[in-house]
Amino acid sequence: MTAAPADLRQWLIRATTGGFALKVISVGLGFFTTLLLARLLVPEQYGGYAYALAWVNLLVVPVVLGMDKLLIRQVSVFGQAERWGALHGIQRFSFGCVALLGGGTAAAWYAGVHLLEGYLDPVMIPPLQAAAFLVPIIALARLRAAVLTGLHQVVRGTFPEMVLRPALFMLLVAAGFGLLGWQPEGRSAVVLNLSAVVVSFLVGGGLLWRTVPGAVWRAAPEYAPRSWLAGALPLLLLATLQIVNARVDIIMLGSMRGAVDVAIYNVVSQGALLVSFVLVAASGALSPVVARLHAEGEKRRLQRLVTRGSRAILGASLPIGLLLMLFGEPFLGLFGEQYLPGYAALLVLVSGQLLNAAFGAVGVLLTMTSHGGLAARGAALGMIVNIALNALLIPWYGIVGAAVASMLTLLLWNAVFAYFVHRSIGIRATVFG
Repeated sequence: MTAAPADLRQWLIRATTGGFALKVISVGLGFFTTLLLARLLVPEQYGGYAYALAWVNLLVVPVVLGMDKLLIRQVSVFGQAERWGALHGIQRFSFGCVALLGGGTAAAWYAGVHLLEGYLDPVMIPPLQAAAFLVPIIALARLRAAVLTGLHQVVRGTFPEMVLRPALFMLLVAAGFGLLGWQPEGRSAVVLNLSAVVVSFLVGGGLLWRTVPGAVWRAAPEYAPRSWLAGALPLLLLATLQIVNARVDIIMLGSMRGAVDVAIYNVVSQGALLVSFVLVAASGALSPVVARLHAEGEKRRLQRLVTRGSRAILGASLPIGLLLMLFGEPFLGLFGEQYLPGYAALLVLVSGQLLNAAFGAVGVLLTMTSHGGLAARGAALGMIVNIALNALLIPWYGIVGAAVASMLTLLLWNAVFAYFVHRSIGIRATVFG
């Protein structure tokens, strides 16, 4: 078993450093790929591509069933206790369920797009159809990453999706559109993305096979499906609410304003997400450690870990946010002059991400301590507010309205989560400790 080292602080530093490095590389690759696509595709085609990917990200979450978060928690616990049969069983159960649900969702999506052709923007139909095949593969890849994270192999778990996949996609975009003369359109971009996803999925499967202890595969699988589903359902609800909150702005923009606004807003959103990559990298490393410290009753050590982590996250995020605020217009100009109208929205979204960083990994504290139900309640409130604000502001203010809705929802979400964390486990999650 690849267990966490006895000195959790040293392990966390290594894991966070590794996760941070991968996230930096991933963000860089994602940035250059977005830049390449935005300059090669006209805004309508890029908007169709972004709209299709927003639906992929939305539908992958219910397909995963919350099993990714459950796997991180349970694999860490089973591995520590050397319960190899249970570890084998939960992997087989989760992968089987998600494979069946993912295949069915992809088929239903493809058929649904065909039936609704008369009601959709024509530029969005081809990329939507091609994107259906992404859903089951990405869902299974998330489970594989979760197992490796639960085994305290954060770098191995995230490398295929965070580095290999965007690197391959960028190379394929450059080769397909630049060298082979493919027609630069949204469907072609989705097909190239699908190719990169398949390759990274196969590589990740090899890493999983090599990392999981042989004793796990040799042990007879033990199943507790009712218990696992009961534990996963609150996490599924939470993850669904989170992704709805994250993608509802693009989906509602596409429905109300069209592909061009989606293209501009997607570029702006990708820029603002540069601020959050520190939080994402740290959360991946914190998750198994939070689960372990809470299970062992180490409340004082958990509080120290959370406070130091929150301050480090904000300290690293603040310079990135300030640079984007000061040089936002030249930044957007890299993608083309047609994206400059997004500067005001960029300022709003960056402010929201800095507030997000100040609250630390509040979501991790709830989901990794068996309080997914509380997290789901807070996220449900955030989703209702988010949809209402987008419906109110987008018709009047377009992409700026969508940005304001997202920022206010993010602030509300974090405040509610921080209250739940303090009430349920007695931990102060923000930078103030």
